[in-house]
Amino acid sequence: MLRILILYHEAQPEERPLSVQSHLCALSARRGKHRIIYWNVFYGIPSWIASLRNMDAVILHTTLLCMRWSGDHNWRQVKEELQWLKGLDCVKVAIPQDEYDCSELLDEWLCELDVSVVFSNFDAKHRKTLYPTMSSKASFYKAFTGYVDEEAARFCSKMCPPSQERAFDIVYRAKRLPYWYGSHGQEKHRIAQAVWERARAHGL
Repeated sequence: MLRILILYHEAQPEERPLSVQSHLCALSARRGKHRIIYWNVFYGIPSWIASLRNMDAVILHTTLLCMRWSGDHNWRQVKEELQWLKGLDCVKVAIPQDEYDCSELLDEWLCELDVSVVFSNFDAKHRKTLYPTMSSKASFYKAFTGYVDEEAARFCSKMCPPSQERAFDIVYRAKRLPYWYGSHGQEKHRIAQAVWERARAHGL
């Protein structure tokens, strides 16, 4: 049985989306396999957490690592509070998302914490660009941004009417991203506009 500490950050955990719940608690689905401690870093780091020295692994969840986007006082405070992880002798796993956002801060942060495993959304050809330091220090594994587990699938299936009864024929998720995301970022909302114009011509 492995002893695992999962660190995450949520200001309003009672409003956690189902997708985040499934992602955060994926290991707990394997009941009895591991001893898992979850801690919300939003509430700070109590001394009993920082004093843990018998862990087999520490997982830095997406919700924690995305704090780098703010670059504000809260992020710097969290970085300071997590410095004790550097001296922890166990496997440290990072599960970042949107790795192109503030990638240099992410690379430096994971290096500071001596992270040994990174689950990345990107393959090897982008690794040195996104992680100039960590690409030669950590083991990388390809991962999706989320997975639909059986419990989530059962929950959602109850809310899905047959296709012919649904109000929309096409559903697409995108928004107008800032221009620093480049031409590829702009294509996301342009696709929506193009499909919207053509869909109406087909009665959709």
